[in-house]
Amino acid sequence: MSTAAPLIRWADAPAPFLAAGRLSLAAAVLLPLALFGPGAHFETWRSRHYVRTVLAGLFLGAHFLFWITSLGLTSVASSVFLVTLHPVVTAFLGWIFNRDRVSGRLWIALAVAVAAALALVLPDLATGGAGGAAAGQRRALGDVLALLGGLAASGYFLMGRSVRRECSTTAYAGLTYAVAALTAWVAVALTGAQVTGLPGRSYLAVLLMGLGPQLLGHTTFNWALRRLPAAPVAVAITGEPVGASIFAWLGFGERPPLSLLVAGPLIALGIYLSASSSRPEEDTVG
Repeated sequence: MSTAAPLIRWADAPAPFLAAGRLSLAAAVLLPLALFGPGAHFETWRSRHYVRTVLAGLFLGAHFLFWITSLGLTSVASSVFLVTLHPVVTAFLGWIFNRDRVSGRLWIALAVAVAAALALVLPDLATGGAGGAAAGQRRALGDVLALLGGLAASGYFLMGRSVRRECSTTAYAGLTYAVAALTAWVAVALTGAQVTGLPGRSYLAVLLMGLGPQLLGHTTFNWALRRLPAAPVAVAITGEPVGASIFAWLGFGERPPLSLLVAGPLIALGIYLSASSSRPEEDTVG
């Protein structure tokens, strides 16, 4: 999943198209498997499963639209870290709505994750005036959009947790990606985003994002939601910014701030504390 942000930068294409493309590709792979592949993936579904999956898809579509747009306005490090601040919201709402147990160690892990995010973002905020007021406003807007993308991700994980307890990964992920793709295509139509005539690397980036960060990355997390509460799964994603920052440095010369030396170990500690605080449930659905 760490390759997503650098691929978005490299693609140089409108955010709605990139979101719609990666989601459509993943849905095109998984949904036919759920409908026509081995196993009765939808036979046990009830109306609540469809409603929550549609909501998850809407949240996922909004997440990508907000986050991908933010990457064109602020740094990769700030965008990815701010969008991954959502574990705290996820833990709190998961405790309320899904009755997920939140241990003291998990709350410590969440605090460490927030500290890591702040360690990386504060230098970027401190230099907000660099480049003039217009540049500072662009960075601020990008940071706000990244935060909104994080809130949407919380809704996505919470809905997924409630469905994945009873439904297969293939069915849930396939339908969720399809709804999210439709949401993104609506955004393409409303904004008039360019779809054709883009550079060849734009379409290659969509292919790589669909196969890697989406089909393998997000689907792996959806599989984990069957066995773990939403909060520990969300905390695991906080490791994404470290890889994204390194790839952005190697690919675009966007040197990570020195605060990454502090944030990186904090992230590793937060993921360890989170993982050790949750006991996986037996996976009987797949």
